[in-house]
Amino acid sequence: MIDVKTVVQGQRTPRYAPLINDRAKTVLLYRCKYGYHQLQTLVVALMMTKLDYGSATLAGLPAVQLDRLQSVLNAAARLIYRRRKFDHVTPLLKELHWLRVPERITFRLAVLAC
Repeated sequence: MIDVKTVVQGQRTPRYAPLINDRAKTVLLYRCKYGYHQLQTLVVALMMTKLDYGSATLAGLPAVQLDRLQSVLNAAARLIYRRRKFDHVTPLLKELHWLRVPERITFRLAVLAC
């Protein structure tokens, strides 16, 4: 599992980065107990809301750090569908109707601007 503490390094470390990591561990504990819809609800409720909440602080991050956050999003999609590490994740993201991290940040900022 990817440690979110290493994802956002430097001067612009969001305060909630450890929370995403703790919540990812919580979701992993329930992986075997729940089905697809329950896992999707847990991931959206515990992880995606924190990612969306910090969109304004993530707007100017370098691509390297956004790629690391993208890997967390990819791991969440693989968790929901119970796929292996090297399976393609793009079809999973499309089926879940999730945007990639840079597009997600842009979308959230556009919604806030309206």
